[in-house]
Amino acid sequence: MDWTARVRELLPKVTGDFRRDAGIQDELADHCVAREEELRQKGIPTADAVRQVQTELDATVRRRNALGAAADRQLWAARSSALGWLIQSWQDVRYSIRLLARTPGATLAAVATLALTIGATTAIFSVVQAVLLRPLPYPDSDRLVRVWEDSPQGPTRNVVSAGNYLAWSERATSLQSLGAFRSQFDTALIEDDGPPEKVSGATVSPSVVNVLRVRPFLGAWFTPGPAAAGQPTDVVISASFWQRRFGGDPAIIGRVLNFEGGRVTVTGVAPAGFAFPSPALDVWYAERFSTLDRDSFRSHNYNVIARLAPGVSLEQAQAEMTTLASGLALEQPADMAGWDVNVVPAHADDVREVRPLLLVLMGVVAVVLLIACANLATLQLARASRRRLEMSVRSAIGAGWARLVRQLLVESVVVALAGGLVGLVILASSLQALILAAPSDIPFLDTVRIDGAVFGFTMAITMACALMVGLLPALSISRADSRSLLQTSRGTVGRSETRLRHGLVAAQIGLALVLLVSAGLLTRSFWNLQAVDHGFDPSHLLTVSLDLPGSRYPDADAQVAFYESLGERLQALPGVVAAAGTTATPGRGAGMTFSFAIEGRPATNSSGREDPAPLQGITPGFFDTMRIPLIEGRTIAMTDRSDTPMVVAINETLAHRLLARRRGRRRPHPVSREPAVLRNRRRRR
Repeated sequence: MDWTARVRELLPKVTGDFRRDAGIQDELADHCVAREEELRQKGIPTADAVRQVQTELDATVRRRNALGAAADRQLWAARSSALGWLIQSWQDVRYSIRLLARTPGATLAAVATLALTIGATTAIFSVVQAVLLRPLPYPDSDRLVRVWEDSPQGPTRNVVSAGNYLAWSERATSLQSLGAFRSQFDTALIEDDGPPEKVSGATVSPSVVNVLRVRPFLGAWFTPGPAAAGQPTDVVISASFWQRRFGGDPAIIGRVLNFEGGRVTVTGVAPAGFAFPSPALDVWYAERFSTLDRDSFRSHNYNVIARLAPGVSLEQAQAEMTTLASGLALEQPADMAGWDVNVVPAHADDVREVRPLLLVLMGVVAVVLLIACANLATLQLARASRRRLEMSVRSAIGAGWARLVRQLLVESVVVALAGGLVGLVILASSLQALILAAPSDIPFLDTVRIDGAVFGFTMAITMACALMVGLLPALSISRADSRSLLQTSRGTVGRSETRLRHGLVAAQIGLALVLLVSAGLLTRSFWNLQAVDHGFDPSHLLTVSLDLPGSRYPDADAQVAFYESLGERLQALPGVVAAAGTTATPGRGAGMTFSFAIEGRPATNSSGREDPAPLQGITPGFFDTMRIPLIEGRTIAMTDRSDTPMVVAINETLAHRLLARRRGRRRPHPVSREPAVLRNRRRRR
């Protein structure tokens, strides 16, 4: 039998090399001849020997085919597995880097554009995440609420009277615990073993720590029970103040310190980072309520924070507090008639004023990022169009649609990653400068940092930018077949690419117009604010804040003498035209209110007095210093002292609201917000 022909028929190809395959086939044929001869020598007939060799040859070929198929499957699996995909992707990355290095100018421009836009977006997000998204740093902070009085005059967030706070603490069942506190103030530490030091403090009730569930770092928050007569006030100092002034001495607990206004006893050290109710506090005073405070409903001085009882919703707490307010209005009609209660989430209440600003800023940087991506997508489409010949060759030799898309996307990912990393580095190096340049009244601004959430957001928008920049050009090029690519590879551009390019340009123009219009409106609003008549002349006007130590100026006479002497010395300085004092900086609000009655006119509410009005204390010469015009009457004079009848100057708005009907005619002056002086009235308590 011709075993060579039989072997070549069953085994046409083994390795792909013709000469090597021929040698293998000849060797296998020789083996078949030798095997047939061996069987005949054993006495087996020739026909049986041929059949046995044929059977063995068939089995050998089947095993070879099975092994070859298994090897082919392993090779295909290796190429299609994650490892194979990563190998091919790494090859794409290397090729993309070499390709981008050929055009360094365009590459650097793209990276710089993405670095600036991604960095700006990440910077705003880091603030949004710290201020709006990050919960308060207390256990179960979502159960914390702020409780405000709802004034009949309109403000829904009015500070609380001591009587209301104590009544709520005793009667409210929907609130597990309530705490009262007053805003930040400055004081001074006066010690023999060190120079005087100005410190910032706040007054809080001992129950505040039960609401917040925060343990002190050292000692205890406050001693329980009311303060004993003549004993120093309990205080807790901050960890930073403890380290800075006392070197972290653990013997600070129980030590008596001399603060402006009296002695205090240190009962504890707050944990590091504790910033309630505001950051950068050095000391917390214990607020002790007395039995007299239970009947105090007219003076509103306290902020209230509370924790919802287990299983109680915000709506249920609001309903109960509204019922309590109605009951208190019946018990105290002169002071509480028309007043209500407003219960709001603590975190939302803290950020309510800055939320719109931050959301607008986030929207602005997002639009800028979209414009940058549209611009880079147009450039990427132009670059991809110049590579049509390359894409046509790739497609002709077997590259599929997905392979071409991946190659172009990898190039966009390389550029976007470079831009994102550069933007993140720029943000990390300039974050503190940005925080210092931001308005100081933004809450939780000191907690802004680059953490896992910010890094994840940066990577997410980086990948989003890569998709926006590279996906449309990749789809536009890769969806065409090799024939169409070859037809348009000599400088012509397809209709689909032209429409896509025009669409990207239109998107850029539209988004840019939105930004320009918004910027124009913002500039106009800013200009209008600058042109608003404040009622005084702010030019060449300087302000300074003073706090007199109680140890040197213990009574009102000493304080009055100091300010009179200070005013005289200031007016004697060269270049000073006028000087005066006030209890509130212009434009900051009065900070105090007073209630009053008008002789011969019934009041508008059941208390027998008019609605409280803002009150600002001033010294003589204030109106001349501020250049506030006088409409009628006289200003506060040096003769208006504590031993003379009390007088008050009112503005034109209050005069129109309260005195127009009493005088029997309308004033010829238009109603305005200018604090022009109308007339003096004796203030009644």
